[in-house]
Amino acid sequence: MTFGEAISRCLGDYAEFSGRSSRAEFWLFALFHLLCVAGAAALDLAFTLGMGAPAPLCTLLTWLALLLPGAAVQVRRLHDVGRGGRWLALAVVPLIGPAALLMLYLMPGEPEANRFGPPAEQRDGLRWA
Repeated sequence: MTFGEAISRCLGDYAEFSGRSSRAEFWLFALFHLLCVAGAAALDLAFTLGMGAPAPLCTLLTWLALLLPGAAVQVRRLHDVGRGGRWLALAVVPLIGPAALLMLYLMPGEPEANRFGPPAEQRDGLRWA
C-alpha cells in the first residue's frame, strides 16, 4: 500500500467504522494527519506574525475535517487486532489510556478472519511484520 492509496482509502471510507485496517494504512494516515495539521499550524503562525493577532482557524478546521476519518481508521485498526471500537474510549484516561491504545495500534493484526472481517493484509497486499 502506498501513501496515496492509504490516504484515498481512509478519506473514501471516512465514515466506515466496520471492517479492518492494516498497520500500513493506519500509520500512513497518521502521517498524513500530522503533515496536514503541521501545515495548517504553519499557516496560522504566518497569519499571526503578519497580522499581529492570533488566528488558529486553519488548524481548527483541519483538525475538524480529519476528525471523522481519523476516528474511523482508528476503530478499524482496533478491529484488526480483535478489539471493538469501544476501546477507543481509553483515549480519555490520562497517560495510561493513550499508551494502551498505542500498544494496540502497534500490534500485528490477527492473521485469520475475526468477527470484524477478513485480514486487512489480504486486502492491502502488504504485511508489516
